Amino acid sequence: MKTDELLRRLKRNAKRRGVPFAFDARPGKGSHDRVYFDERATTMPTHGDLPRGKGHGILKGLGLTERDI
Repeated sequence: MKTDELLRRLKRNAKRRGVPFAFDARPGKGSHDRVYFDERATTMPTHGDLPRGKGHGILKGLGLTERDI
């Protein structure tokens, strides 16, 4: 899955649940930015494809599963 697609799905899911969502695109170390979902936050790369394990880690950090998105 591409990073942009994951961000779109997270935003849509947050809207559906009625929880806050934010993407902090300030330049970070190694092209990574912060994603905030409800009361949780995690770091994710800002470019290209996400390896399956990395995607799972991002979702886990936000308290979600693949079924949620």
